Amino acid sequence: MSLHLMMCFVCRSPHVQASWVKMGPSRAAALLAAGCNDMGGVLMNESITRAAGAGHGQALLPADMEALIVAAGRDVLQRTTLYEAAPPGQVARALRGEQGNLQPLRFARSASGGL
Repeated sequence: MSLHLMMCFVCRSPHVQASWVKMGPSRAAALLAAGCNDMGGVLMNESITRAAGAGHGQALLPADMEALIVAAGRDVLQRTTLYEAAPPGQVARALRGEQGNLQPLRFARSASGGL
């Protein structure tokens, strides 16, 4: 986390993420209470962090994330990738668990035969 904090000062970023995927929900809540202002996203079937050996990061439901944020004493605000407030319709769809226009993953074989 110290590298991230250094980059915030160097780049003057107003956003510091308490990544529940990397730290786990309880540590992320402690980081929110300590001043971080971003929880990251709700993920479905995240595999990179778990493949690296972490014991968390598989999924966090929107309602559980909201409860965690509120318990840490922070306000809940769903944001866009540009750190703007998400439109109300997007928030409502997310809270209902709607996945929008997601398409099934399709893997193409490379010329060498691998994925």
